[in-house]
Amino acid sequence: MKRVLALAFAILLLCSFQFSKKCQPLKLVLASRTQWSGGIAGHYGTSYNLELSSPAKYKIELDSVWFNTEGTYGLKQEENHSGFSLQVKTKTSSTNITYEITGGSFHDNGLRQYPDDFEKLQNVSNPFHVKGEAVVSYIFNKKKCFLAVPAYTNNPPINYP
Repeated sequence: MKRVLALAFAILLLCSFQFSKKCQPLKLVLASRTQWSGGIAGHYGTSYNLELSSPAKYKIELDSVWFNTEGTYGLKQEENHSGFSLQVKTKTSSTNITYEITGGSFHDNGLRQYPDDFEKLQNVSNPFHVKGEAVVSYIFNKKKCFLAVPAYTNNPPINYP
């Protein structure tokens, strides 16, 4: 009986050690989106805002973001098509690092010509196989990790004159 308990304790300890090495330090603080239309007829888009946080003691490298209706985007603007903008701001305190990811799409009912890869980017299914309205890919402990955004807070739409 003592051996069984000792073995169970060892397995539990090993599992908790392995669990601590998994992708945990990044957490979702805020996820919102605002749909807009206006100005010139047929122009519309969506603005996205993701706020993520992690303890300052962890080193995290953000990789890319997948938006459910927009496609996948790298965190460098040159990796994205001209119909989408993406920016990342980092704020560091003594205890936390906050990442603010803002993105926005622009559409105009097909009047504007996008690069050839636009259709491919926009229609791709979630490449990370993680369920969510958006998925943030990041590197932690030399491992590619994923943070799912289960739902957005929908801000009131903006209708420009």
